[in-house]
Amino acid sequence: MVAELEEQTDTATAGFQTPDDLHAFWLTETVRRHTLGSIGVVPETRSEPTAEWLLGPTWQRLVQLSRLEPDWNSYGAEPMSGRAIHAARGLLELMRESLGDLLGERIRPYAVAPVSDGGIQLEWKGTKEDLEVEVGPQDGLSYLLVEGEAPDRHFVEQDAASSSDVIQVLARVLMA
Repeated sequence: MVAELEEQTDTATAGFQTPDDLHAFWLTETVRRHTLGSIGVVPETRSEPTAEWLLGPTWQRLVQLSRLEPDWNSYGAEPMSGRAIHAARGLLELMRESLGDLLGERIRPYAVAPVSDGGIQLEWKGTKEDLEVEVGPQDGLSYLLVEGEAPDRHFVEQDAASSSDVIQVLARVLMA
């Protein structure tokens, strides 16, 4: 599984050493196209970064997490479950397919963190709400939706959530 994730990560970054390299490339290309257009030259058409590339840093983080050893936090934590990594990647692919065209780079999680039971936590920050999704070691999904700011903050928890539940809540958070 780790080799498969590494191969997919390499494909997602299309030969660039870091996401910053790819960002710099697209910035340079944008300036080049604008400059050429302003003097009447029509530059060749290049596609914009894909949603798959936008998730490349997340794939890389999942590969890193897959390498954690038992007791990675010095408190007896489990290593990342292959099922959790596979489920997290599947959820992110569904999000890309469902929301990628609409939300672009906002579908990239703000944070991807290990959970001591072998699960993975994915976090997104919206303008008025935050979403924390936990992918359990046996691939179950749950989420915590944080609405508002202190002192009027509200919390909505959902255990045994479906992928479609999570995608619907994520769309709400990021489109607000």
